[in-house]
Amino acid sequence: MAGRDTLAPGGEIRSWFVIRNQPFGAAPDEIKDQWIGVPLPLRYDRSQEAPITTMTADVNEVGPIGLYVVPDAIEVRTIDAIKALKLFDRSEAAKWWDDWSINRHGGYFSLTFQAREGDLVPPDYLRMLLPGIESFDSMEA
Repeated sequence: MAGRDTLAPGGEIRSWFVIRNQPFGAAPDEIKDQWIGVPLPLRYDRSQEAPITTMTADVNEVGPIGLYVVPDAIEVRTIDAIKALKLFDRSEAAKWWDDWSINRHGGYFSLTFQAREGDLVPPDYLRMLLPGIESFDSMEA
């Protein structure tokens, strides 16, 4: 949750992060499993060769439960992450994160994943795999 200006509302999708493994964290396993296969938009330039280190909080149903360093972080705007879950029919996880982020904690700015939990995918390549994904910003969730 580094607060990078590029995570602010608006901005072009520069690449995608597709979750391939259950993300680390204290959220329930059945919620974390729902991230797998979901493409998350990144609105900043994120090179695979230049890791970004950040400090973030782990979460559970009641809130943040501790801070830790993520040496190779992928940060996604919370609103984008929840929208992606909804668009890919992961409504249980979307509801959990929406409740956790918005209703309980006033809206967290970003969610942090570890780079090893997925793959960075260029927009053109993801568009070949998922035609229509280029309209993510105008899609209704």
